[in-house]
Amino acid sequence: MRIYPLDPALFTQYLWEGCTIQQAFGFPLRTHEVKKNAKKIVNHVVGYCKAEKLFVRRKKNEVAVMFEKGGKRWWNHLRKEEFQFLCKE
Repeated sequence: MRIYPLDPALFTQYLWEGCTIQQAFGFPLRTHEVKKNAKKIVNHVVGYCKAEKLFVRRKKNEVAVMFEKGGKRWWNHLRKEEFQFLCKE
């Protein structure tokens, strides 16, 4: 699935606090679980931004991924390896 880049300004503190992968999908955010549940996750991906470009919660070597599920939008950091695996789905 093609996942499109988003403007860093969309990744706000409010949306970061909105939800977690564990709350939304019922498993902890760990590489093994992300890979195992990639097909379930990727259907809810809105887009991404390199985490070092963010205005809030900036991180090196990670990707900020925006999700939407049940009408709720939020984002989480994923390791580059996890994000690349999602892109293969």
